[in-house]
Amino acid sequence: MMISIGRDLDGMNLIVGRAMHQGDMLPAKVKPDHGVAYVCHGGAEHMKHDFEV
Repeated sequence: MMISIGRDLDGMNLIVGRAMHQGDMLPAKVKPDHGVAYVCHGGAEHMKHDFEV
């Protein structure tokens, strides 16, 4: 089940996901149309290609 969290500035749908970053599983915003997720860590956003929804 995908949970929509709105749209990005470019109008693309965003959904909830999660991804690993530096050994931690973190919540992520996923852009399914682009096949990427973004996690926040250390005050920055990190793009991930391996993620779960």
